[in-house]
Amino acid sequence: MRSLVALTVLAACGGAAPRPAVAPAARAPLPLPPATPAGEACGAEIEEAPPGNRDRFAWEAPDGSYGYKDLAGAIVIAPRFGYAYEFGKDGLAAAVERPTTPDGQARFVFIDPRGAVLAQAYAFDNGPDYFQEGLARIVGADGRVGFIDRGGAIVIAPQFVGASGFCHGEATVHDGQTQWTIDRAGAASGPRAPYVPAADPCGE
Repeated sequence: MRSLVALTVLAACGGAAPRPAVAPAARAPLPLPPATPAGEACGAEIEEAPPGNRDRFAWEAPDGSYGYKDLAGAIVIAPRFGYAYEFGKDGLAAAVERPTTPDGQARFVFIDPRGAVLAQAYAFDNGPDYFQEGLARIVGADGRVGFIDRGGAIVIAPQFVGASGFCHGEATVHDGQTQWTIDRAGAASGPRAPYVPAADPCGE
């Protein structure tokens, strides 16, 4: 479980209602790590990135908002987030946008070293989705789910009503009526079957 208990309210069954995302700049996908071998348990790639990647250090302003400074102490991303995670070595960081809606909801986002929002992060385990086999889930403007890599390239555009994380090179996705598996390029890798919702709606 993540330590940011205060963010629990943001992650009820996938987080706040989706809001339109900023159109991302085109980015070349990174090479993906090897898929988990068959027979081995899959797991989340939990990475506590050390401060300073891309000369960015998460910083809390006196008003409680978060931004980033560089090694010289200059503000390079103005404090505007409710919380900011450190940048990974490949140039992606997660952040929590401050509530801007009347109901006070915020959302998790992935940002680049300039502070531009690349995508809304899928909310999972009280925080932005974990990377699994090099990809993490994102949410499009229409609430559909896709995948982003650690460099900020949207490898699989948001198009699914729901999706699991990747395991053994595959993820299970559904359109609300049928479900199937895809590979890490987004191609179908298994036959379609009737979609059966989980008994626990938060279990997905």
